[in-house]
Amino acid sequence: TLKIQLLGLVLLFLLTQVLGVCLAYIVGFIIGCGDNFDEVMKHPDMMPLSLILSNVLLCTALFLFRWYHRESFRLRRLRTKDFIAVCMLMLPVIFIVNVLIELFNAEDLTKDAILQLAYHPLGIVAIVLIGPFAEELLFRMECMNLFLKNGQTPLMAIVWSSLVFGAVHGNPPQILGGVLIGFILGWLYWKSQSIWVPFAAHFFNNLVGLMLIWFCGDEEVTLQGVSGSTLNLCLLILFSIAVACCLFLYLNKRFTSNITDEKVMDDDGGRF
Repeated sequence: TLKIQLLGLVLLFLLTQVLGVCLAYIVGFIIGCGDNFDEVMKHPDMMPLSLILSNVLLCTALFLFRWYHRESFRLRRLRTKDFIAVCMLMLPVIFIVNVLIELFNAEDLTKDAILQLAYHPLGIVAIVLIGPFAEELLFRMECMNLFLKNGQTPLMAIVWSSLVFGAVHGNPPQILGGVLIGFILGWLYWKSQSIWVPFAAHFFNNLVGLMLIWFCGDEEVTLQGVSGSTLNLCLLILFSIAVACCLFLYLNKRFTSNITDEKVMDDDGGRF
């Protein structure tokens, strides 16, 4: 049953991607972007439009099939400083993950497409807002809860959902980055019990990625090159790990306290 349900979620994700492309093609053909599929989809507006449509279709399908958890949309006594801490946690995580991706040295198959999206308003919206929201609904809220309902421990639910999250990206660097970032997002969702926390982290991660593209353009920039030497890079890694650990401990305590306080208030008849 777990395998069938998981396969259904993955197929839903892939199907909405295909439907998004088809709808974008229909729109492009109607407004005169080209006479055939290749011409239409090469138009600069069509790729970002297809991404937005795909993610909107995914969200719509999840809500229509009621594949969502209402409790996950509660803020659960979260404060602004909690979201700031989450974004601060992502900075060292992003740095460490990108160092590992550089060491992996895999060919980026989507580099040109990402560059095109990064300078298009619809592409920016798709990458930093609609995409992260749809993916958090599917891979954190639904996928993790699916594993938990089928007897997996929270740790294994996080691991398996992050592996699925990485695998569906297809692009080698994104697979590695997706698994590692997905693990952090899964932990944030499990600890906070709110979809808004991993969404904020996902939003910030993608925004930082776009900002790096805006700053560097299509130049080949490596972290080792920026740091100046291997020694400096190692020191930055150690510093990043230390900062990440401190923020991890803070958020672990903070989210645990939030859930405990909420349970007490719910038992007393309190409302949020």
